[in-house]
Amino acid sequence: MPDPEPEGIENPSTQVLIELVVNSSTDYGVIVTNPSGVIVVWNPAAESLLGWSAEEAMGTHYSLYFTSDNWSAQGRHESKGWQLKRDGSFFWAGSELTALHKGEALLGYSRIIRDRTDEWLAGERLRLAQQAGNIGTFEWLPALDQFEVSAEFCRLWRLPVQASFSIARLEELIHPEDKERFVTAVRALANHTRMYLESRIACADNDQERWLAWRGAFVQDQASRTCYVGVCYDITELKQAAVAARKLQVRSRDLVDGMQEGFYQVEAVRDESGQIHDFRYLQANPAFWQNTGLPITTEVIGHTIREIIPGAYEELIQAHIDLLEKTRLSPFEIRIAALGQRWFEARAQRVAEDCLAVLFMDITQRKLTEEALAESEARLKAITNSIEHIIWGARPDGYADYFNERWYDYTGMTSDQAQGHRWLDLLHPDDKGRIWKIWQHSLATGAAIRCEFRLKHRSGQYHWFLSRAQALYNNGEITRWFVSLTDIQTIVEAREILTRSQEELEWQVANRTRERDRMWHLSNDMMAVIRLDGGLVAVNEACTRILGWTEEEFVGTNYLTLLHPDDIAKTTLKMANLEKDQHQTGFEMRLRHKNGSYRLTSWTSVPEQGFVYTVGRDITEQRQLAEQLHQAQKMEAVGKLTGGIAHDFNNLLTGVIGSLDLMQKHLEAGRTSRLERYMGAATTSAQRAAALTQRLLIFSRQQTLDLKAVDLNQLVASLEDLLHQAAGPSIALLTTLETGLCLVWTDRNQLENVLINLVINARDAMPSGGSITIITSRLQLNSLTQETGDLKEGEYIVLCVTDTGVGIPADIIDKVFEPFFTTKPIGQGTGLGLSMVYGYVKQTKGHIRILSEPG
Repeated sequence: MPDPEPEGIENPSTQVLIELVVNSSTDYGVIVTNPSGVIVVWNPAAESLLGWSAEEAMGTHYSLYFTSDNWSAQGRHESKGWQLKRDGSFFWAGSELTALHKGEALLGYSRIIRDRTDEWLAGERLRLAQQAGNIGTFEWLPALDQFEVSAEFCRLWRLPVQASFSIARLEELIHPEDKERFVTAVRALANHTRMYLESRIACADNDQERWLAWRGAFVQDQASRTCYVGVCYDITELKQAAVAARKLQVRSRDLVDGMQEGFYQVEAVRDESGQIHDFRYLQANPAFWQNTGLPITTEVIGHTIREIIPGAYEELIQAHIDLLEKTRLSPFEIRIAALGQRWFEARAQRVAEDCLAVLFMDITQRKLTEEALAESEARLKAITNSIEHIIWGARPDGYADYFNERWYDYTGMTSDQAQGHRWLDLLHPDDKGRIWKIWQHSLATGAAIRCEFRLKHRSGQYHWFLSRAQALYNNGEITRWFVSLTDIQTIVEAREILTRSQEELEWQVANRTRERDRMWHLSNDMMAVIRLDGGLVAVNEACTRILGWTEEEFVGTNYLTLLHPDDIAKTTLKMANLEKDQHQTGFEMRLRHKNGSYRLTSWTSVPEQGFVYTVGRDITEQRQLAEQLHQAQKMEAVGKLTGGIAHDFNNLLTGVIGSLDLMQKHLEAGRTSRLERYMGAATTSAQRAAALTQRLLIFSRQQTLDLKAVDLNQLVASLEDLLHQAAGPSIALLTTLETGLCLVWTDRNQLENVLINLVINARDAMPSGGSITIITSRLQLNSLTQETGDLKEGEYIVLCVTDTGVGIPADIIDKVFEPFFTTKPIGQGTGLGLSMVYGYVKQTKGHIRILSEPG
């Protein structure tokens, strides 16, 4: 081996890359030196085989560990022998020394070394036991031109086991490229006492080349025959390792230039005091510019970090200084503000005392994604913790690894206790098997879950929850499960109550249905169901009994065919109102009996979902009886009226006739002093008779009215003094008159009499005093027609007289408008006052009613 020379490492980047790549080998020790023999690569396998660490060996001379025999800068050299280890022990080493060239230039040397102790032991066993393990033995007898061989030799050459072979037979198996060299070497054995030869043979069994090595020496046997004795062994693996090492050098160079990771090598730059203040770039691959974002035109090699990346001291330079203190491959992440806040993932290796080799990659986008993911996770966590639902997440296999705060609040579990499948322990025993089966099915199929179960509260009570589970997919694969739990205890309780209520309701409905069925069959009132087009759908037994038609004859018939012709128009109008959802009551119509007669009926109807449900009553006989009663009441009223009139006229005539008789007697007696008095009495009685006649005319609504437009408020105001006098000093008279009233079409004199009459009646109801209030207002009549005496719809003026009197008993309030009815003592009332008021109001097409409460 040449003596050490203080030369620099040539092409250091290639050597560094070789070191980074070959350090994965565990069987082959790889040692690389520069041309001077200084070690630049010492892989982990070399550490394991020889005992010295890379840190101890790097930079030292090769001769400290290996002998310099056969060291040559030309070709390659293989050797085997005992190799010293650091602990003083030895092992049988097989090695191959190869000179590394680039063109004519020598770059250095590589040695591949393996522990061949087992092979040596096998050789010893062969020598001692006359059999070979992996080494075939042979004797070549030049005089006979044949080889006497061992069984192992035959195995190595893939020959049938026999004692000898001719050299020609062996030549057939030699690789064509090695055949001439083989034959020449064998023929020249006479000139050498020792020989080592390598050659390839073609294996017919698998067509793979195999390398065999020959080693031997000339000896003479007992017969004084000259022969060549040696061994033959397989060196295919060694050859393949050497080829792999040479290919590795080429691939490493291509790898550096072709990989996407950035690569650079820097050396420390020290100041006069020996302190590192910068690093100088020695080499960089094309990906360096791509990952740093520097322009491709930037000159890097030979420049320092400060020159290339100004302002990077605190981040990058200090990181490199720290890395020089480490001897192992060191991964790290760093963000460099001077390069636009870029993030980098790097692996650095110290390759010399002040030299670093670095592989790095721009991971800015990944960091941004991680930051966005962290922000998203934080936001999701805040959301899940802000809602009232329990939320938890699980891995694709169902292992629960996240629970929101509601879970811990409800269950009382700690975070460690909740992990995995512990949530199953909180399920009600009756629900656990069912829910586990559903969960396993969804984990296997990805099906969503919606189910209810009971979950144990920290208090020991169980609450009902609605659970929903949904899988999250990425490229068709489940990546997460998300589960929500909603407390539905109150809903379940309400549902149970509702179920009981429904059962109760169903019972009530069934009971009422039976009652309606009984009513339908037993009722004396007619009941029917009619379509809106008039077709009869159903009738009860009362319809068949009252009208004579059978149920079959009714059903399907249009009810209009049963109506009296004069009733069809108004009935059709009523039916149209029913189609507008207007309830109809007390509607009368005449229906044809099967015998041809007509029955007067009164109906109440209501529409419902396209049908009309109606109940009717036969009022034919009731109407006949009512008419008879009305006639009898009329005759009774006429009798009372004539009796009352006769009584009143008889009293009035008594006054007239009595006065006339007295006048006649006085005249016959020649006395005239009192005639005027009797004439006045007769005249008063006659005037009272005339007033009675006037009242009768008003009551009978036959008096001619002087109709004019009258301002009601003005009329009340004009009578206010008179009404005060009529009411008397013990009664307060108040008025509440609405402004802006329209004029009324009436007889002013008669209206004044009505008001005076009402005030006098109110006064008579308050013997101990009180108050009377006269009120005027407007009223818009529409749906109140039935309540107001069949008045037409429109605007009306209301005159109301209220008092604080004793009131009218309920048993006589309906009689106050009857002629000659009075509660006053005899001689103080005729009983025609309110009757006159009633007659006047009706004659002017108005309406009157009394509201009173005794006391």
